[in-house]
Amino acid sequence: MQSPTISLREFDTFGDVAAEDDPVLEYFLSTNAVESIRKNESFLVLGRKGTGKTAIVRHFTETGGSTSKALSLRGYPWNVHAQRIDGGASDIEAYVSSWRYLIAVELASLVLKQEGAWQSGLVGSLDNFLKENYGGSSPKLED
Repeated sequence: MQSPTISLREFDTFGDVAAEDDPVLEYFLSTNAVESIRKNESFLVLGRKGTGKTAIVRHFTETGGSTSKALSLRGYPWNVHAQRIDGGASDIEAYVSSWRYLIAVELASLVLKQEGAWQSGLVGSLDNFLKENYGGSSPKLED
């Protein structure tokens, strides 16, 4: 059986320019890559623009059922970053350190939200650190 031929003139749109603006979850297809992430078999998702990275992030953060949080540098306090740069560190080292710190703070916040987390005596230290430095256990990037 031959597939029908469709002319490009028949398409109304090819989607939005960026996945952030496109309703990707309406037609999201779970793949082996998604299952690998769900099973904690993959730690990092890399790909070129348009390969579905944002769609995967949105799938995990917006559909529930997993402990996920999207990170973005929108709203990042660059002036504070500039003040904290070690005089001997390169610009790249400073950005890497900032991202590591941001990820660690976000992970600490996610740990505190986990069911049963407070059964461990160690989470109290995380909670105290976040409250002392950011005024609460769910700091925002601007904090």
